[in-house]
Amino acid sequence: MRSKPAGVTRMSSIPTPIVESRRPRSKLRLHPLIGYAVISAFILLANLDFFPITAHALSTSSYYRAHKPKAAAKHIMHSHYSGAEPEPAEPPTADSDSSYNDTDSQETYKNGAVSATYFVNWAIYGRHHFPWEVPVESVTHVFYAFANVRPESGEVYLTDSWADEQIHWADRGDSWNDSGNNLYGCFNQFRQLKQKNRHLKLIISIGGWSYSANFAPATSSPEKRQKFVDSAIAIVENYGLDGLDLDWEYPTNDKEADQLVDVLRRARSGLNKLKQKKNDQSPYVLTIAAPCGPNHYKQLHLKEMTRYLSFINLMAYDYAGSWDTLSGHQANLHLTNSSAVNQGNFSTAAAVEYYMSQSVPASSLVVGMPLYGRSFLNTKGIGQAYNGLGQGNWEPGIYDYKTIPMDNAKLVEDMKAVGAYTYNPSNQELITFDTPNTVRRKVKYIEKHGLGGVMWWESSGDKQNSDGALIPLAAKLLGKLDSTPNHLSYPGSKWDNLKSNHPPSNSSVTPSGGYRAHNQHRAHKTHHKHSVHHHKVKQYHPVQGSY
Repeated sequence: MRSKPAGVTRMSSIPTPIVESRRPRSKLRLHPLIGYAVISAFILLANLDFFPITAHALSTSSYYRAHKPKAAAKHIMHSHYSGAEPEPAEPPTADSDSSYNDTDSQETYKNGAVSATYFVNWAIYGRHHFPWEVPVESVTHVFYAFANVRPESGEVYLTDSWADEQIHWADRGDSWNDSGNNLYGCFNQFRQLKQKNRHLKLIISIGGWSYSANFAPATSSPEKRQKFVDSAIAIVENYGLDGLDLDWEYPTNDKEADQLVDVLRRARSGLNKLKQKKNDQSPYVLTIAAPCGPNHYKQLHLKEMTRYLSFINLMAYDYAGSWDTLSGHQANLHLTNSSAVNQGNFSTAAAVEYYMSQSVPASSLVVGMPLYGRSFLNTKGIGQAYNGLGQGNWEPGIYDYKTIPMDNAKLVEDMKAVGAYTYNPSNQELITFDTPNTVRRKVKYIEKHGLGGVMWWESSGDKQNSDGALIPLAAKLLGKLDSTPNHLSYPGSKWDNLKSNHPPSNSSVTPSGGYRAHNQHRAHKTHHKHSVHHHKVKQYHPVQGSY
């Protein structure tokens, strides 16, 4: 049942008679003539720009379409399937922000292809992967994973203060003797990389698989959604960031999809206000990590979301894995006539076509690719039954790309599906992953269809200083990369070295090893905690839901 437009009151079921007072015939004839004259004069003045009626009407109509009551928004989403026409625009909901400024959305954001990667803050522990190892000359956006959100209040907060803001690296110029309240950790290392590479944007990613259960309760009211946005933007300003990425896996119904739309609306408004307040030249980034499985992407209100986003990161991987009964390609571009692709019949091309059918511009779609492989043991080949998973590098069944191929494994590249795997006949292990050749084909597809670029999950898995490294390869193939300048001015930060935009003073005076002795035990405990938590509970983005 549709909700009523705001301000409509229910009348009695008994009609009230209308009694019109008698007027002289001359006045009755004159009344409509006066009305026509007033309307004609008003239209004439509007055309002469005395009244900006046209621009206002267009912007208001656009605003109303994005803020219809929830029931109406549902009808718009399903009109593509039912053949129904969109319903008339209705007033904004009561919690809408009437001061919203619809500028600096995706159409003004990029001036080249996106070459993005996720960087996970737990990589500095067992993986021994650090910010300065990200190939920033080939990267336009780093998505820093992950912040969490409190379900009871909507507050966004950082998850590892040691990795994010405290750890000192002596060989990178950090000192325990600096004066002032200074930022260290990964955020400070990325800040220094941003100073030297003005094309490099750093975005905090909120959610991920481990924390996604918090999204629905954390955004269940207008007050919580505003708290979400305010606290997230405070992190942007405090830690020297360039925007926000929401990784909600996944909204499960129309109500949750509406909540996500409203969070994005408020976030875009808040980021625009921050830009205006600071007189920044570059807009702030707002993105989502989006699914490639139909059960999930058909739940999203894409038409309403797109206007607020800089671009969309398609999680175009995990099409096959431990949840299946058959082995399969985990990141294939196409489906083929062969049944040996993946059990769910997923493909990146099908997802791209759906998003574009929902009025998402091609240039706003960034194709994700994996820097890891998925293993199937005791199988006779692709599309076959298996029994068990390979040992993996960090969890069973998952190998970093840099460790593939294994000894005695044969590489098979299916260029119809655009997917690859290795197969070892001695232990019957199949590992599905991307290769330089599949990446070349995917980039050709991206260019052919005018898509926005590439995204990688995640940077620690790539080969370092090698001809086989995938991040630099894709960046080179894409050609002109986005060079929109990053942000370096953060006068509202709580950290002195961010407010001044300078390195901490006395940075050359550092103890050996970069750690205070009394903090070494803490670092070891944090290492253990994050190695277990993130790799057992989260890590990759399964298309079909939980493992």
